[in-house]
Amino acid sequence: MTGRSVSIKKVAEIIGSRSEISDKNHSMQEEDFTEDEESSYLSSHFKVFNIGLLNEAALVDIQVFKSEAHLYTIGWLSEQAKTKLEIECYSKEIICSKNFDSFFILQTKSKQIMYDYLLTIPETTLDKLPDKLELIPFFSTLKSKSSNPLLKQKKTSISDFEIYAKLGRGGFSTVYVGNK
Repeated sequence: MTGRSVSIKKVAEIIGSRSEISDKNHSMQEEDFTEDEESSYLSSHFKVFNIGLLNEAALVDIQVFKSEAHLYTIGWLSEQAKTKLEIECYSKEIICSKNFDSFFILQTKSKQIMYDYLLTIPETTLDKLPDKLELIPFFSTLKSKSSNPLLKQKKTSISDFEIYAKLGRGGFSTVYVGNK
C-alpha cells in the first residue's frame, strides 16, 4: 500500500506541475493578445463608417453591429455623422466654413457612384453598404435669388396671354392660340 500511495502522490505532483505550466502559458497567451487583435476581433462584428471633414482634420467613426445593420438607415447615419462632426469640430476648435444647419448628404471619398447614389436615398438600410466605407459630407449650397439676374426676371405664365382658342391636348401639354 505504501508503494501505491507514493505513486498517487507522484501523479498528483505531476498533474499539479502541469496545471501550473498550463496556467502560466494561458496567462502569457492573454498578455500576447494585443489591441490590434482585439480591434480586428471586434471589427469582424461591426460595420464601420469613417467620416472625415476638412482633409481629415475632423474624423469620426460610426459603428453598427453587422447583424443589426438592416435596422439602421442612411438618414440615421447622416444625422449621427452631422452630430458627431459638430462635436468633433467644437472639441478641436476647428472653424468650419460650412454650416451644419444646412442640409448635407454623405458621399464616398473615392467617388464610388453606386454607393453615392445609395447614400442619397434616406430610407436605404446600412446593410447595402460595404464595411469600412470612407465617407465625406457634401453640403448643399443654396443660391439667393438676388445674386442670379435670371431669377429676377418675371416668369411667363398663361395669365400673361389673351387666349383665343384651344388647339389640342398632348401627353405633356395643352396648345392654345393667343396673343400677348
